Parts: sequence; C-alpha cells; structure tokens
Amino acid sequence: MKTYGFIAALMLAASVSMTFTSCSDSDSPSGADGPETYTVRLSLGGDYADVSEEPLGRADGTSKYFGIRILSKDKTAPASTNYTPFAYGVFTDASNLVIELPKKNIYKFECTSVQGAGHELYVNNGRIYQPLGIEGQVEDITGIETNYFNISEIGSFKASTTKTLGDLSLHTTNVLDGSKGNPLLNYPSVKRYYGTLDNFDASSGKAVIDMRYMAFGVKLKINGVPDGSLSWIITVENEQLKFPESSCTGTEAKELEQTYLFHSGANLGADTESSTLRGKIDLIWSRPKKGNITIPTKEFTVKRKVRNVINITLETLANDANIECNEEETTMTDENTDINEKN
Repeated sequence: MKTYGFIAALMLAASVSMTFTSCSDSDSPSGADGPETYTVRLSLGGDYADVSEEPLGRADGTSKYFGIRILSKDKTAPASTNYTPFAYGVFTDASNLVIELPKKNIYKFECTSVQGAGHELYVNNGRIYQPLGIEGQVEDITGIETNYFNISEIGSFKASTTKTLGDLSLHTTNVLDGSKGNPLLNYPSVKRYYGTLDNFDASSGKAVIDMRYMAFGVKLKINGVPDGSLSWIITVENEQLKFPESSCTGTEAKELEQTYLFHSGANLGADTESSTLRGKIDLIWSRPKKGNITIPTKEFTVKRKVRNVINITLETLANDANIECNEEETTMTDENTDINEKN
C-alpha cells in the first residue's frame, strides 16, 4: 500500500554580508586617477544559509567556495548593449566583502557557492575547477577540457576587463570521483547556491543578490532488516546517485541521507518552482533461506529544495513489503515514500 504525505514549511532567508578589496592588474578598469566611485557592500539573500560558522582560509574539497563575477556597462549605453567583464573573485571567507564601483556604470552580479557533500570538489596541483574556473583558462583532465582557478589567488578580488570566471549558471561541477576529477556527473553530491542581480546602480551602496538553493535530498529510513541484508540502487533521470552506503544488515532502525545538485537543464537560472526530475529506488532483500527477493521499483518526484524520505519496512511473517515516500520539514521540505515488504 502506498501512502503519500506532504509537510510544507517556510525557510528563513538569511543575508550574509560580503566585502572584498580590489587588487588591480594591468588591465584594471581604473587606475590611481580612475573615475569617482561608490563603496558598495555585497550581500547574499534569498535561500542562502548563514555561513558564519564555516571554516575560514581553507582550500580543500570540503570547504565552501564563493565565486563572484561582476560585469558592467555605461549608464548611457542603450539597453541592448552587452555587459563586459569588470571584476571577479573566488573566496572561502564570505565576511566583510566590499568593492569600489565607478559611478558612471551599471552592473550585473553573478554568484554561486559550492561545497562538497558526498563528493569532494576536485582540487589538484594547486587548482580548483568548474564551476569556479576562469573562462578560457583550460586544463585537460583525462581527455576532458575544464576551466580552473589557482588556489593561490583565492581570497583576493581581481579587476579585469579581459578575464572573468566562466558562466556560473552552468551545472558543471568538477568533483573527485575515485582518484580523478569528473565534471560529467549530472547530479553530484554537492551543496550549491546560485543567484544574479542585474541593472544595479552603485549609488544605492548595497547589492543584495537573491540566491536560490540548487539542491535536493534523499533520505532512507529503514525499520531494521529481520534477517539477511537489504541493498539498493537510487537513480535520478537514469543516473545512479552516490549514496553513503549501498546495503545494510541488522534489526536496528537506520537512517541514511545525502544532498545532490538540482538542475533540470544546463542553466541553473532556468529552473522554476515547477521543475521536476524522475527518481526511483530498486531494492533487493537477500535472505539466507529464501534467496534474493526483488522488491518492486518505487518511483518518486525530485524537486528543488525538497528531500525525498523513503520509509522502508521489512517483515517476515505476513509475506509482504511496504515502501512509503513523503515529506517532512527541516532545512528542506521533505517528501515521503513508504516501502513495506513482508516475506
């Protein structure tokens, strides 16, 4: 029997002040006698969680990284005029970030944050990779070209009219897969936010970027295994997800969960509240005297900022099984699926 439940709750939006200092290079848009500027504080709002407890100054696969790029155009330019690069930076410390912006321009901000969950971000030879690589700064990794960013440059802001980070809206996230980097997984186990702010006039003094949590979760709640072992494969859109464990034994109850990148296409900004993906779980109950018992596949719907909770109950007396999917509220809205197997 299936039962579906849904508990929805509001998420508190947190705003994190971000300030950074400008480091000019040879192609900086302003020099010592540059244009009159405004001091602008950059903050992240929307779904963004408080990062005040994150480790500072680290550069490894589990740190939270922030990629920011700023584009500009003259206020007097026609509306159809494209923005051009102004500044960019990658940070692990998201506190007290401020920039000086010339008064004559309007600006577009694009930002993403990314942190390893089940997967670590790929860090190798003093470099991190997409989504934080510099556009056109390419390394060949196992036959795959991917943008990179030098770790030694993390924490400083670069003003440049010729270089910038790559398109931060792309879902591509280069993670450690075995002993190598893999930018090809559609749903890596990472936590990621994305947001933009367009047509910004620096005279306001504060830029707040509306960040969206681009993630979904899967949680297994197993009410014990009476005998033998239970194994599972979880897939989304035909891609197997990396899960903390793939099987369990023992009569005690057990809970396992993981977070994954959500996207329904190549561009994170294109996803809407109605965007969904197809998920499913396949289970095999291996029993000493009855062999392998294949439990019917259970499908569930994947949504942004929703954790699918799959409740699994196994019983030996009544020869039956039950799987239930539903939702509960924590940092994500949870959607439950129940699986009951009696055998």
